[in-house]
Amino acid sequence: TTWFEVWGDYWRQYLGPAGRVGQRIERQAATGCGFHIAHSSLTAGRLRALCPDATVRMIPSGIDVSRPDPVPPRDPRRLAWCGRAIESKNLPLLLSALALWGDRDWSLDVVGDGPCLDAWKQAAARLGLGDRVHWHGFIQQRAELHRLLATAGILVQTSRREGMGKSALEAAALGCALVLLEHPEVATTGFLEDGRSALFFGGDSGSEKPQGLARLLAKLLGDSAEQRRLAQGGQAVAAELAWDRVVERVLVHYAQVAGA
Repeated sequence: TTWFEVWGDYWRQYLGPAGRVGQRIERQAATGCGFHIAHSSLTAGRLRALCPDATVRMIPSGIDVSRPDPVPPRDPRRLAWCGRAIESKNLPLLLSALALWGDRDWSLDVVGDGPCLDAWKQAAARLGLGDRVHWHGFIQQRAELHRLLATAGILVQTSRREGMGKSALEAAALGCALVLLEHPEVATTGFLEDGRSALFFGGDSGSEKPQGLARLLAKLLGDSAEQRRLAQGGQAVAAELAWDRVVERVLVHYAQVAGA
């Protein structure tokens, strides 16, 4: 089996009492199989705890981006955010941080749709962010999404739960500097190194303060050289997630399964 996430007790938080059924099925699926692929180190660790006698390999999903041709100019004062509009994706943290900046020159592209979108738009209006935030909804054409990311300077991930965080890693492949919330339920930071291929904020406790995020982004915003340095580190990470590299690892795993 291939696992994007292992939820454990989160099933009950997500579904209420009915989540016990999901949690039971998840456990049975894990313990009933002798070979597993996990898409992140976080998920691999949870699988090993569930089924210590099984073979668990961490093999991430591949990163596949369509690079715009010609590549449009990048704007170091443009920020991007991608994710489903649900509470755990935590966009209001970024909006609150940007509201502390006053008249600083910036813009934010928000990509994604979901049940929280209208409330987030209202929050942006209350904070006085006005037309600096551009709401794109769900972008169906991946080439269009990748063109948008290729022109942004910084991709901010505020999510409190990510099985891998592919949108952030795709943005890295396209040359965005990454700023990520470090949280126990976020697997994205396990692929990257703070200060080299991304900047982390929040810490292991998951503490989140708009003031800290605002200060971090203020240093990075408009600093093209620092953005390029982080982007180069992120692109090196993304290169290791190219599909040809990933498939080689999958074939090794399947050969062991077949041999068993």
